[in-house]
Amino acid sequence: MTAKLRDRPPWFALAASPVAWFVYEQGLGTVVRLACASDAFVGVIWGVLAAAVCVAGGVFGLRAAANGPAEITARATQFIGMVAVGEAAAMGLAIIYQMLATVIVPACAR
Repeated sequence: MTAKLRDRPPWFALAASPVAWFVYEQGLGTVVRLACASDAFVGVIWGVLAAAVCVAGGVFGLRAAANGPAEITARATQFIGMVAVGEAAAMGLAIIYQMLATVIVPACAR
């Protein structure tokens, strides 16, 4: 299974972080509203899962950027991998800040 994932182009790495952030933002509103009475750390758990997807995208992007010969298509793959790493860092930072906001401001106070 890992050989198949390693051979794929880095499009997963490029798409994983924005999709994780979008699902986090859309799902957080629904989940936090439903969990208002339970006082659980649903926002933190949701954020950790989304940040893990961002890390996975960054790792795949880093592998794509590090591996590859000097051909033109490989350079494009390396560039996509580098963009995916930067994108994973930016989206991960946004997810972490939003996760901290859910800790600071309780869900029932909104």
